[in-house]
Amino acid sequence: MEGSNRTLLKVISILFLIFGVFSVITAVAGIIGGGLLAAAGAPGAGILAALAVIIGCLGGILEFIAGIKGLQNKLAQCRTLGMILLVLAVLGLIFSGFRFTWSNVTAIVLPILYLLGAKKQD
Repeated sequence: MEGSNRTLLKVISILFLIFGVFSVITAVAGIIGGGLLAAAGAPGAGILAALAVIIGCLGGILEFIAGIKGLQNKLAQCRTLGMILLVLAVLGLIFSGFRFTWSNVTAIVLPILYLLGAKKQD
């Protein structure tokens, strides 16, 4: 049973590492796109795109950090990061108009599993 307790946190941590890197790469591409919108004469859209990109980039960085802390078994930090990521995911669901897309569901399920994995290791 001890091995399965470690496995859940380890697997979710690796997923957070992967999704965190992907989010940051996507955010950098979004920064370029927002700059192009602003340069094309749509500064309001460019600012809105830049704001969305900054929030996405911060979320990706938090996921990456959560992945590292999960692999290091820093359980107190895992619980804190898991709660922050869960709150951000719920806010994302609310702002999307409660559309249950694959990314919204994944964004909610992964922090829950991460928190369960950290709790099982206590």
